Amino acid sequence: MNDEFKNNSFWSLKDILMLVVYTLAIISLLSFFCNGIDNATNLTDRPNQKYADFQQFYFPASMLLFKNPEPVGGYFYTPTFALMLYGLLSIAPQKALFIWKLFQYFWLGLLLLIPALYLGRKSGRRIYSYVYLASLALSMPVYHNLNWGQISIMLMFCTVLSLILYDYKRVKTAAFFLALASCVKYYPAFVLVVFLFKKEWKFILWFLLFSLLLGLVFPGCFLGFAQTLEFYRQSMFEMSYALDWVATDINSQFFAHVAIRLLGLKIGAKGILTLIGLILVLVFLALFYKRNNSGEGAVICSVGCLLLFPFLINTSWPHYFVALPFCAVYLMTEIKDKNNLVLPVLALIMQSMPFLFIFNSYKAYSAGGFLFWANLMLLATLAQILKKTN
Repeated sequence: MNDEFKNNSFWSLKDILMLVVYTLAIISLLSFFCNGIDNATNLTDRPNQKYADFQQFYFPASMLLFKNPEPVGGYFYTPTFALMLYGLLSIAPQKALFIWKLFQYFWLGLLLLIPALYLGRKSGRRIYSYVYLASLALSMPVYHNLNWGQISIMLMFCTVLSLILYDYKRVKTAAFFLALASCVKYYPAFVLVVFLFKKEWKFILWFLLFSLLLGLVFPGCFLGFAQTLEFYRQSMFEMSYALDWVATDINSQFFAHVAIRLLGLKIGAKGILTLIGLILVLVFLALFYKRNNSGEGAVICSVGCLLLFPFLINTSWPHYFVALPFCAVYLMTEIKDKNNLVLPVLALIMQSMPFLFIFNSYKAYSAGGFLFWANLMLLATLAQILKKTN
């Protein structure tokens, strides 16, 4: 590990202020060219009620929690998340939308600053911090998240923070944040497979303990354990319903859906394409196992797990990809040959708002699966890195 990574004085207060000013300048430029941040968020998808997912699913689920403790239609999340929302929003339900906006920008601020400081210190080069901040500040998935009032920014911050803390040997705290993300929406728990390969039993046990406390004991104390389990059952049913209609939505960046659109295939081809995607996942898991069997590589392989989501998650909406800037810049810090920077740089460009503007419409951008292709470029970069280090 780079000596400067261990050096707490690597970043001064002046440096941090410069990072903040730099980020605000980029966001201001985007706002200027888009006639405002709200307009920038609107460009990422079809016209809809502002923060529609929050207003149609999150808020009703939380407010009805103690009256009718079951998920509303379209709510794919946990009773833990609904309970957290109730605690946040029940204080002032008339200001719920304003509170949720503050909530969004709070997590976005953390996702901007903490990984930027980490990436600069890890590599010993501040340039990577600036690249990350520019990439995230211009990231199409971030603005898509803000458009719908989604939760992906928080999820990916908690997941990325878990990896950062683990790299700092803060195993217990790292396990807590991965459990927190997984108890809001299930898929971040997939990262745990890397720690199974590494036989990191301490991390796994802490993750399971925190998951039990947050996912079952916490909601069970308020809703009752039987009702909590019923809530999970019904939310699983809601997710299974999404297996059908999502396939025809151009926003889905799931591998099978992108392939069907681009190749002009029938929906019936989804099964074989999904199987092909799962085979690719198994290939990468084999690479992760080989890397971790040597006792190293937990963080980079966990980054790889984030990049496997579009082959595993049927919806894979654009806001799921808010971690792309972190994944790309992290991989850039691992690259020894500068010629190998081409793919991650292209990936960062393709996931950006300026690249979206080329199409003058989200439809061509999303239908073309450009977020999926950006993600695939990073997987190719990861495979190249792992091949050279194994």
